[in-house]
Amino acid sequence: MKALRLERIMAILKSRGYATVEELAKELGVSEVTIRRDLDELRRQGLADRKRGGAILRSIHYEMPFFIKLEKNKEEKIRIAKKAIELLSNGWTIFAMGGTTVYYAIQELNGSSIQDLTIITNSITTAWAVINLKKEYDLVHTGGTVRRGSFECIGEQVVDVIDHIKFDAVIMGADGVDPVEGVTVSNYSESLIARKIANRSKLVLLLADHEKLGAVRSYKALDVRDVDILITDSEASKKMLEDISNFGVRVYTV
Repeated sequence: MKALRLERIMAILKSRGYATVEELAKELGVSEVTIRRDLDELRRQGLADRKRGGAILRSIHYEMPFFIKLEKNKEEKIRIAKKAIELLSNGWTIFAMGGTTVYYAIQELNGSSIQDLTIITNSITTAWAVINLKKEYDLVHTGGTVRRGSFECIGEQVVDVIDHIKFDAVIMGADGVDPVEGVTVSNYSESLIARKIANRSKLVLLLADHEKLGAVRSYKALDVRDVDILITDSEASKKMLEDISNFGVRVYTV
């Protein structure tokens, strides 16, 4: 699959700094034409630069772009998204953060019974998902400075909007969920925003597929005990889920 191929190419470039088209084609078992197309995609994403016969990593600090993540564990994410929407109620004011599983959750509103909802977000992709729904919901975007890769907005403008609203629920994703290290993400500013939103929400819904469980990223957003509900897929480690539920977190596996 393309998404997995791109991830593998990035891992190779991260470890070596440079690789030729011929090397990549041989290691991934695909044609050189396919590799050239993949490298062009990574260049458009701002992750790699094309050099004669191959490519180099643009930045050693690699964060997989949103549209590559969107295809990874897609079926699991959609099941998680459906369950999240089942837990919402008409008339609620929710904060929907960025991330691919949240994106799928917004799409699931089309098939839900929820007709009245106010959605606040700091994410360009989440806002776009709301705009493209067949139903009409009240949408508020915080504005702010857009981060490449995640398309989430950060900055004082985001914080100012959050400070003036109380939320019935927040729907959020994460880059890592660990009983000891907590809920972690790859960007410091995003971790601060996530913490502030959670503190102003009656219900914290965390959506995370099985690959996120046990993973730890650089910046802590929440302690596990700050999460009210974790929704994950059936491949998640039972021991991990037991450890998380011991903190008072309600866990759903789908």
